[in-house]
Amino acid sequence: MVTKLKNFNFNKNTKAVIFFLVIIFFVIAMLQLQLGLQKKIDPECLVEPEFYQSKAFNKEVNDAMRLVSLIAFQHKQLDQVPFYYYFNNGSEEYSNKDETDRAFYEQFNRAFFYMEEGAWRDGENAYRKADFGYELFKKKTVAYIAYTDYYLETRQRQWDQDRKSLMPYAIVLCVSALLGVAALIAFCILAVRDPQELRESQKGKEPGFRPEKIHTEALLLALGFGVWWFITGMAGIIGKGIALGIKMDMFGVNFLELFSADNGTIAIFIVVVSALAGALFLIIIYSLLRKWREKTLLQDSILYRIISKLRRLIAGAARYLCYGDLFQQSSYAMNLYYRQICFLALTIFNITLGVYLSTKLILWAILPFVAEILVIAWYTVGNKRIYDMIDQEIRRRTEEQIKSERMKVELVTNVSHDLKTPITSIVSFLDLLSKEEPLSEAGRDYIRILQEKSERLNKIVTDLFDLAKSTSGDMTLKLEKIDLGKLINQTLADMEDRIVASGLSLKMILLETPVYIQADGNKLYRVFQNLIDNAIKYSMAGTRVYIELTLLEGRAIASIKNIAGYDMTFTPQDILQRFARGDLARTSEGSGLGLSIAESYTKLCGGDFQVELEGDMFKVFLSFALDNE
Repeated sequence: MVTKLKNFNFNKNTKAVIFFLVIIFFVIAMLQLQLGLQKKIDPECLVEPEFYQSKAFNKEVNDAMRLVSLIAFQHKQLDQVPFYYYFNNGSEEYSNKDETDRAFYEQFNRAFFYMEEGAWRDGENAYRKADFGYELFKKKTVAYIAYTDYYLETRQRQWDQDRKSLMPYAIVLCVSALLGVAALIAFCILAVRDPQELRESQKGKEPGFRPEKIHTEALLLALGFGVWWFITGMAGIIGKGIALGIKMDMFGVNFLELFSADNGTIAIFIVVVSALAGALFLIIIYSLLRKWREKTLLQDSILYRIISKLRRLIAGAARYLCYGDLFQQSSYAMNLYYRQICFLALTIFNITLGVYLSTKLILWAILPFVAEILVIAWYTVGNKRIYDMIDQEIRRRTEEQIKSERMKVELVTNVSHDLKTPITSIVSFLDLLSKEEPLSEAGRDYIRILQEKSERLNKIVTDLFDLAKSTSGDMTLKLEKIDLGKLINQTLADMEDRIVASGLSLKMILLETPVYIQADGNKLYRVFQNLIDNAIKYSMAGTRVYIELTLLEGRAIASIKNIAGYDMTFTPQDILQRFARGDLARTSEGSGLGLSIAESYTKLCGGDFQVELEGDMFKVFLSFALDNE
């Protein structure tokens, strides 16, 4: 099917046939509209089968209400009206039927209307779109309107007859309109077929006149004016009983009638005008669609060409001013600074010139204003370019820094992993060597020293490996509900020998009630172990170490405070760096990774880690959200 469509050649004859079909269907539709309206039949009968529910009857009822209401001002009886009515304002009474009882009028339930509380109301089964409800009358005014069933049936028969008379015209009109729309769509499809196919079909032929060569504005103006003229002109002719002709005073004829609705010759005029208007419309639509398909709709417009030339001219000047960098050798900051100086100088000059010229001739003051707009544009566009360059540089350096940091973490992780195996072997073989007999006393000392150093190296590598894993986010956590106070007590109990050997005294302030949090118990145990070990190593001899657990604003706060045995010349940010040591002389043991690991593990467990320095007091605060579930 697709192949057949591709091979089907839409030649000029095909387009001509569809072109004339659109015009024919359009002319038929307009002719049917004229013939139908010429019968002076309300077209509402085609869509509304019931007369008493029509707009025509609705208007008739509203007119009847106005007539009955006017009795209050005209004080006279209504004659020859097609309805029964009764009006009583308390002092006067009028009716065209000797009935004052509401029940009599209400029996005509499909067309019964009454006045209540000074306003007209609809009966229970009456149908009306109210547009007459003025409350101009006294509350005691009573009025009834009723159309008899005989009247409604008579009008219904006429309504049905009108519909039957108008239906053929409506059917032909709808069919012609649908066929015309279908033909128009087919014509538009032909208009937007492949331009390459069009060029191939026109090879070797004279270019001739093509409507699409006309400027777009001319086509749009012709289309808009033609549609407006046709709609307004036809609205005053179609269905109206008017005559068209020419004045011939010089020939002794006052008016020569050419077309008249009375004898039906106006239909000839409508056919001719519709055919010409349809042909013009299709030609313009075809040209616009060809332009759109060939992507020349804007390019062929006069306004576009003018704007393009101005844009190229302005862009060339702006490119030199904004991008012909006068401060190319300067840094970004100095570039912005020099631009700002130039901007201020030019602005001051323009203001001064504007004030001076305004005293001479007010019109000349516009020139500095225009110049200032250009200066602002130069300053804004140029600065935006520099800001974009700064933003790109920041992004590039940030990406390089992230990449470098990632490579460092991967390097530390891989090296630590590779070092653990040989160090473990060294520790194991030293342990075996220490058990060999016989060994001299000096040999045993050497082995003992090697064991201590290898154990320390093993701890450093292990700490480095754990820190790298926690920093990279590759560490698995086992979150559970734990009692923070119990965890602190357990850590202190496990480190009791070291605490006793250090000679320090611990002051613990814990809560009697359990303090539950969500965390990884092993990781948090390592945190407190590192912090207590750090306090033992770097505290002044004979001082106290304070360990406190409190609650504050729904969070558990654990703090460890100790008096440093050295001058703390660092900042909290410095001490948290990897391999940072508070003891700058490095006389004490330690790798400088303890606080970094503690901070990393605390954040992995969802807590906050903070270091504060106050004189010789070193404080560490850990904060966790409570788990009260």
